[in-house]
Amino acid sequence: APAAVSPLFKVKGRAFGTGDARILAAVRTKKKATQPFEAWLHHGSLDLGGPGGARPWVTVPGLFAGGLLDVMTKLLLDTLSPALPAGARVLDFGAGSGALGAGLL
Repeated sequence: APAAVSPLFKVKGRAFGTGDARILAAVRTKKKATQPFEAWLHHGSLDLGGPGGARPWVTVPGLFAGGLLDVMTKLLLDTLSPALPAGARVLDFGAGSGALGAGLL
């Protein structure tokens, strides 16, 4: 994990976690990025079900479920969609790509 954020960040302490997940503290250095933010973007598609089918989807590295629709998010969408009243307001705030908010529109 530390190698993934250097040289733009200086890691403080050691990384915690196992598998694909890591938690670490880092401080931004004064070094400039070698690539623009757009170079990190992954353009693909995501099918959230419903009449719209697959739609264009843009993600960046490090998002929950890799920016895809995991089984539990799908279950939550399938459960919430019919239960929400028309015009309900939904806030999708977390570490994902916005699949819940988009799926509940």
